[in-house]
Amino acid sequence: MYKIATADNGAVYVWNSSSATDYRTLVVKDNKADNASVYGNWSNSRGTGRVLNSSGAGTTAYRDTGAGITALQACVDYNNWPDPCSAWK
Repeated sequence: MYKIATADNGAVYVWNSSSATDYRTLVVKDNKADNASVYGNWSNSRGTGRVLNSSGAGTTAYRDTGAGITALQACVDYNNWPDPCSAWK
C-alpha cells in the first residue's frame, strides 16, 4: 500500500515506491535549505530501519527495504535538539 509522510512544515517528505506492487523502496526527499539532514524510518515484515539523506536541499535518497513497507515516518535531524517527526503512517 502506498504511504506518504511529511514533517517540519514540509522540510522532508517520505514515501514508499516500487515498480511492482509491494512498495518496498523508501524514498526520502529534503525540501528545505536549512543545513539539517532528513531521514525516514520504516517498518516491514523483515524489521525496521532508517534511511538518512544528508546531501542537502532538493536531493532524494532511496533504499530497497527487502519487503513491502507497512509503516513509515518522516523526520528532520537537528543537532542537539529533538527531531521533529511525523506520526507513523
